[in-house]
Amino acid sequence: MLCTHCRRRDAVDGTGLCPECAHAATPAAAPGPPAPAFPDAYLTRPVSVDGLTSAVVVLLAACIAADLFSLVAGGLMYAAADAEAARRGTNLSATAAGLQALGLILCGILFIIWMRRVRFNAEIYSPDGQRLSGGWVFWGWVVPVVNFWYPRRIIADIWRSSVPWTTGEGVPRLAAGPVNLWWACWLTGTVAQFAVTEPDPDGSVEAIRDAAVGWALLDVLNIATAALAIVVVLTIARMQRAKNALGAPYLLV
Repeated sequence: MLCTHCRRRDAVDGTGLCPECAHAATPAAAPGPPAPAFPDAYLTRPVSVDGLTSAVVVLLAACIAADLFSLVAGGLMYAAADAEAARRGTNLSATAAGLQALGLILCGILFIIWMRRVRFNAEIYSPDGQRLSGGWVFWGWVVPVVNFWYPRRIIADIWRSSVPWTTGEGVPRLAAGPVNLWWACWLTGTVAQFAVTEPDPDGSVEAIRDAAVGWALLDVLNIATAALAIVVVLTIARMQRAKNALGAPYLLV
């Protein structure tokens, strides 16, 4: 049977049309809904944090080295057999304390700069995922009372926003273990330093030994804080590198 439309080809059974005419007669599919517009944040590209991350890690490692030096000085104070040896250990401990203070200042400045950089990226990934305004990246460290939890909250929001994921996997929950451990060590060390007595070079050997024990415990706590900070910094940088590799548009967390 010939096609009822073109009369040139055999019709398909039951349709009266050949395959070519049947295809031409098929109605076009209805157009789908328009693609949603992307947020304005997508117009801003995230910045690389690799170089700044390396600098922060180097300074944190330098802080750990200064804490280890302080531990050695504390050990000499504790092992002193007489007042003269204790005095030499105390002077060495004072030098170590100066290096610790210098490292803390330099590392603190660079760490805040690093926080601003990764926070900038986090706002691109998740504009509504930051619970505090950008100004608190600095003021959160210096304003009394709120500095006990604001920096941790900012880092936690950055961590959560930086987690890379793909469509269909759902939004991952924040694995805040390293962030919480780092902040717990930081707070403990901040409070504990007010309870540690300064070693007096002219004091008794027993008093110098007692001060050495307190400072040694504080040094160990500072080393743990710096080591955990390195873990947090490297993890956030690695996640943001993976997030950037996804390309725009970025998936919001």
